[in-house]
Amino acid sequence: MTFDVDGPGTADGFTLFCDGLADINGASRPITDRELVNCETTGVDFVELTIGLDAIVLLTSVGNDQVACLSTEQVYALTGPESRSISTWEGVGALTAEITGSPSAAGPVLPGGPVTVVGPGNESGTLSTFIDLAVRPLAVERDTAVNVRPDWGVQPSDALIVNKVNIGDNTIGVIGFTALPRQLDIIRTVAIDAGDGCVEAGETTISDGSYPLTRELYLYVAVDADGEADPTVAGLVDYMISDEGIGYATAAGGSAPSEQAIAETRATWAARTSP
Repeated sequence: MTFDVDGPGTADGFTLFCDGLADINGASRPITDRELVNCETTGVDFVELTIGLDAIVLLTSVGNDQVACLSTEQVYALTGPESRSISTWEGVGALTAEITGSPSAAGPVLPGGPVTVVGPGNESGTLSTFIDLAVRPLAVERDTAVNVRPDWGVQPSDALIVNKVNIGDNTIGVIGFTALPRQLDIIRTVAIDAGDGCVEAGETTISDGSYPLTRELYLYVAVDADGEADPTVAGLVDYMISDEGIGYATAAGGSAPSEQAIAETRATWAARTSP
């Protein structure tokens, strides 16, 4: 059998899915209210399945050995809406000290010099999830816009994000963990401190939720009014949520959900045609 696979990003994927042009949408965030209305308007029914775990990671070049860990406040000060005029690590430190109320509580020691940030655009579920996890809590608390900095360097692909980080020791990139190159010989990830110490992103810390920027991954599968999917599509989903399918995804760089979460996903899929 043959499947057509496209990778435009979660938001663009939902546009195709709700227009009836795709049988499955793999998403790195849940469907939004607006997208749900679009699906309802076009008559697209679906089943939502949680199929894996991923994380958002911050990248730096291997040549930048001064940024090994950032606190959640430093991540906000670097990437959030209040960093619109900040172009140096000194500026990031000053805003962080204002947020925490004390320079001594601002987090790991930062280097000096310029800094720029690159990452995905608005079509990406990675960006929206990053905003929810890393920006929204402090933005709401500080009564400011819930968005990334206006000069966020949008890159159209993960490969270009990695390349920008690789060629610039002053560049921090934002990317999904599963999109990382398998050989981290040109870039490295930055640990995150949410108050309990610096935690590196890895299969164990993502699976147990100790890495602060962990997220769930989803499948949205189109079904008819009786909950039936196209037989070929149903067979593919059956495989994807089988032990073999989950093992394949894990081997490719993903992190498996807990056994309870896997059981709940299988139960949801099995119950789609139940009266």
